[in-house]
Amino acid sequence: MNCPRCGAAAQEGAAHCASCGTSLPLWCPSCRAANERSSNFCFSCGTALAAAGPVAPAGPVDAEQTQACPRCQEPYQPGSSYCLACGFALDASPPTAFPTPSADGFSAWFRERPDAPAYSMGRPAGFWIRLVAFLVDAFLLLVVFFAALPLATGQNLIEFVEAYENSTELISRSDILNLGLNILYFTAAVALWATTIGKRLFKMYVVRSDGSRVGPGRALLRYFASQLSLLLLGIGYIMIGVRSDKRGLHDLICDTVVIIRPPGR
Repeated sequence: MNCPRCGAAAQEGAAHCASCGTSLPLWCPSCRAANERSSNFCFSCGTALAAAGPVAPAGPVDAEQTQACPRCQEPYQPGSSYCLACGFALDASPPTAFPTPSADGFSAWFRERPDAPAYSMGRPAGFWIRLVAFLVDAFLLLVVFFAALPLATGQNLIEFVEAYENSTELISRSDILNLGLNILYFTAAVALWATTIGKRLFKMYVVRSDGSRVGPGRALLRYFASQLSLLLLGIGYIMIGVRSDKRGLHDLICDTVVIIRPPGR
């Protein structure tokens, strides 16, 4: 049985490829057809399928030669790139050490030790680099906005500026277009690719604190939470600069972190 993505040999019953982390199908023990992992019966021959779950390595396991996955705590052999049980990206190097927070509760809210499993995948992204990435994304969205403006309002740029200055509408079609583009871009980019174009330039990725991907619902909530961080006099964003784990208010609300992956990962 080989991984459909990288072609590497996969262990029988493994949920994820040990080489690239791709989710593996549930193979029918009778006809060897590939089924969805949630299937109870083979679509080809009807054979009852065992529920997919973590599979222990073949043969005796030497406890001294194995390590535990930081997300699911299942053992894995040294040199593995991904956990066979949950697909977590493994890193042999320990997370970067950061100062221990003070005992004061208010100070601890702003300065926390980044001990989440996600930090084994990369170091926290700081305030300034995230700001530059946001400005890149904002510029790209502005270009798309002006390109889509004639379709949404039937006006060119000069006519739009003149109409906008004299408009008495509380919310115009251009405002709705701008909001829709922002929601669509930041939600889809984070949910599909775990990054945006601006963040990707600096190898930054948005993941859950346990290292897993951010789903569409959480990505949408994160966008609105980021607006809350801005509305609170920008305090939610200032927290990125003062916290040792570089998490803003919207990151804390949605249980997300922004990491910078090392070269080659």
